Amino acid sequence: MDAPTLLQKGIQILPSRYVEQALHLLSELDTALGNYIRGVLIIAGAIGSASYMGLLALKVNYPLAIAALAGLSSIIPYLGAVMGMAVGGLVAFFQYQNAAMPLKVAALFVGIRLADEALVQPFVAKHSVHLHPMIFLFALMAGGKVFGFIGLLFAVPAACMFKAVVSVAWDWYVSE
Repeated sequence: MDAPTLLQKGIQILPSRYVEQALHLLSELDTALGNYIRGVLIIAGAIGSASYMGLLALKVNYPLAIAALAGLSSIIPYLGAVMGMAVGGLVAFFQYQNAAMPLKVAALFVGIRLADEALVQPFVAKHSVHLHPMIFLFALMAGGKVFGFIGLLFAVPAACMFKAVVSVAWDWYVSE
């Protein structure tokens, strides 16, 4: 609710020659973060849909709940497949009382994860965050190593914001 007031106060503090650059930077940051969030939601939806279809095919109880859990937890990289595999495997074990069905559920989620990494994520990352795949992976590795679990959550958005800041700063430097 206070965002417009805060933005107006911030712009009033700036010298007039930097106002346009500051607004351009804010616009680029907004675009980068919005694209990242849309990409993450597309990936979560794809994982949830594939999980639901696979669990329906395997006739596991509660496919919608397990698929929703897998899709929502896939917002954190690699967690969706682990959560879906664990919960789906437990449900399948208690439903069928044998070890074959949990193994099929595990194979389903491994296949979904591999398909996600090979097909969905490169396409979505190319069109949403505009980061090179190596920078994407480096951001995840560095964020996880330095900040742990929280670093995994915020590594890619931070890399997107850093790229936007560097891009705006470079454009400003070249124009000066």
